[in-house]
Amino acid sequence: MVNGHEKLTVEVNNQYQEQGASASYKGNELTENKKIEVAGKVDTGKTGEYVLIYSVKHNGITSKVKRVVEVVDTQAPIITLEGETKLNICPKDDFKDPGFKCLDNYDGDITDKVEVKVKKDEVIYTVKDQSGNKSQIERKLNRKDEVSPELGLLGPKTLYISVNSQYKDPGYEVYDNFDKDLKDKVKVSGQVDASKLGEYVLKYEVADCSGNKSGAERKVIVTDQPLPQGQNSTIYLTFDDGNSSKTIQILDILKKEKVKATFFVVGTNLKPDIMKRIVAEGHTIGLHSDTHKYEQIYSSTSAFFNDIETLSNKIKEMTGVETKILRFPGGSSNAVSKSYTPGIMSVLVNEVHAKGYHYFDWNVGSGDTGPISGDQIFQNVVSGLGVKETYVTLFHDIEKNQATVDALPKIIEYGKSHGYQFDKITMTTPEIHHGVTN
Repeated sequence: MVNGHEKLTVEVNNQYQEQGASASYKGNELTENKKIEVAGKVDTGKTGEYVLIYSVKHNGITSKVKRVVEVVDTQAPIITLEGETKLNICPKDDFKDPGFKCLDNYDGDITDKVEVKVKKDEVIYTVKDQSGNKSQIERKLNRKDEVSPELGLLGPKTLYISVNSQYKDPGYEVYDNFDKDLKDKVKVSGQVDASKLGEYVLKYEVADCSGNKSGAERKVIVTDQPLPQGQNSTIYLTFDDGNSSKTIQILDILKKEKVKATFFVVGTNLKPDIMKRIVAEGHTIGLHSDTHKYEQIYSSTSAFFNDIETLSNKIKEMTGVETKILRFPGGSSNAVSKSYTPGIMSVLVNEVHAKGYHYFDWNVGSGDTGPISGDQIFQNVVSGLGVKETYVTLFHDIEKNQATVDALPKIIEYGKSHGYQFDKITMTTPEIHHGVTN
């Protein structure tokens, strides 16, 4: 008799464990003295039924039993979508598939067997392998476009030039949730006569494929007076790690000074009332980290994006805002990530862009991570300012940083008195990057 069952099922490509057989004659075990021969072989690399014949000879008589082993494929193929699983499609455009792949444990690459059905709000991908296992996956489509493009001016919104100099427009950037490239569709009206003193207004307008429009204006002042140091520069105040009780004080100062800023928040610190106030008062919310635990965030690229997506979902739930503006914990130049995954930053700086994120480091540091006075923070910031077009400052919005709050009004006053303009980061703001060290 066979040991175990007379009929066994084995998954394809798994190892078959032979259980053997036993023989007896008139109640006496023969297996120890008689060799049981096995005819047949099980190929687990190929589906089908395999018959094994076990035979033993005793007193000139041969006895046989059989076992049927069925090698089966019960695993469904895996369809992997390239690009976003939720895709914005201009209502006037046809769907263009970003691509997909399908691999099966037995059939291999069966991408060419995938059936694609495009509906109004989704695309359905269906496939069957030769064993009849079926897989299906959907890509959601959003064809409702009610969001205007984001038209951002490079350089300041009010620009001073000396009389009889040559005016060169700093340019602009355009971001749209549907259209990938609208820059060449921007229309600019107005002229600057640099030979005459006065104020000139340039108007920039753009429309996306759905007809949503956006505009911006730049005032160009032709003057015969000396230009202040920061006259054509913009300062972006950014605050990491909030929310905290200091966020409220910071918002009070910004409101009083009529200045917009950017808050790179941490998920475990979020407070709904503060988050709603940030949005209501016109500031930008940026992604920093859900946990801010380096050993988790930088353990793998998937761990990083899981962390960011968790934070993004929290922000959307609290405020309704979806943000793609990001700052890496420690900045893109951090070396601590090497302790967890060598080379991860070199990968992430490319992958965040591929996924539609814009990441920002900083080029002016406040030094407010350790014991420091408000006066020293002020000196650290103003000494980092010059005549560049873009200055992204780094502050930390944490409970112990009263010195940051104390320094902020003086920094804003200095900036305004020296001709600098203040603005919040948007998707069209020129990115400031550090050199990657891991």
